[in-house]
Amino acid sequence: MIGSLGAVMDVAIIMASTVQELVTKNKEISKDALVKSGMEIGKDIMGAMTNVLFFAYISGAVPMVLLYLKNGAAIGYTLSMNLSLELARALAGSIGIVLTIPIGLYISIYFIHKKGGIK
Repeated sequence: MIGSLGAVMDVAIIMASTVQELVTKNKEISKDALVKSGMEIGKDIMGAMTNVLFFAYISGAVPMVLLYLKNGAAIGYTLSMNLSLELARALAGSIGIVLTIPIGLYISIYFIHKKGGIK
């Protein structure tokens, strides 16, 4: 959970700054257009951030896999013990990223609207 918190915070900041920039560039933008643009941007960053988490966790498992193999553990056992844990971590982080996109978008729009940035 802590490992994917960085990715979730990164996505939330990207969503907030993107919405703020869209409103700054076009003061007359509607909420619907802002949501549509934000979701399109969210789809773009979702793939990249999910891949980053996946490869970061899998590459983090390499030293442990090597230690298991060096100590004579079977390759099937080694892979099932290490890679299954890393895949579960990547999946949990990916779910966090997917949920952060709409939540971050709507919270950003709410606060910008409350501040008077959009009508």
